[in-house]
Amino acid sequence: MRIRWVCNCEERHTWRFFKEEGQQPDPAEEICPHGHPATICRQERPVDECAITIHPAAAVTDEASGHVMYQGFYYLVLANREGEELRVSAKNYSLAEAFRLAERFLGRTRERAVVLWDSSPP
Repeated sequence: MRIRWVCNCEERHTWRFFKEEGQQPDPAEEICPHGHPATICRQERPVDECAITIHPAAAVTDEASGHVMYQGFYYLVLANREGEELRVSAKNYSLAEAFRLAERFLGRTRERAVVLWDSSPP
């Protein structure tokens, strides 16, 4: 699991970076973008919410003519916080419909989102 590190320096600058769990920051990561050393660095664990993304469904179906199908249509992808695809919609949707369907998954844990998707797939 990737852990977010948040650091602050005496000049009140804040910067963030990600490390694998158990890894400590490299010395260069403890220097702010303005060159000041960190006075404090802390770890923040991400919440276990799923990611729902909307991908274009458009595809070139004839290389010779450049014909494109499904222009303006989208499919939904349910992923865990590491970006691993868990589910992909079988159908394509208009953008408005994709947004409406994606809202069903907002704030859900990965487990709950998968159960919802499997019981009522988009």
